[in-house]
Amino acid sequence: MNVYVVGLNKVNKPTLPLAFGEFSMPTAVLLVVAFLVMSISIGIRSKSAPLMCALLVCFLLGSAYSIDVPLLRWKRHAFLAAFCIIFVRAVVVQLAFFAHMQQHVLKRPLAPTRSVVFATCFMCCFAAVIALFKDIPDVDGDRDFGIQSMTVRLGPTESA
Repeated sequence: MNVYVVGLNKVNKPTLPLAFGEFSMPTAVLLVVAFLVMSISIGIRSKSAPLMCALLVCFLLGSAYSIDVPLLRWKRHAFLAAFCIIFVRAVVVQLAFFAHMQQHVLKRPLAPTRSVVFATCFMCCFAAVIALFKDIPDVDGDRDFGIQSMTVRLGPTESA
């Protein structure tokens, strides 16, 4: 739930709960804070440095992607938006979960394997496709709100 793009979502995704009016802004903020506190609490209780690291990196990059303050709101810039999506989905999640499983579940020393290298490379390609194609349905709202996604720059038919 992104509380920073309610106006944009009223154009691009009008059925989302906040854009549709099912939730008030205070309710949305309360939910976001509650889920943040719960996820950090689970990370701390797990005593897993890789999971805690993944939570913090995802939170920081997700905030940089979404929060509308100077130098942030990376969603506005195609390269930074793609970087966030690819780095979180392909690198952080893959490597943090692998490290957690190796160290905390299987009790093995952390050593790279061909399978984690393959999974990370595969997810880099997959996340790049997601980063390029995710904004195609959102071209009207992105253009109206000054978000320079690849779809806005090239047009929906060229970016597909």
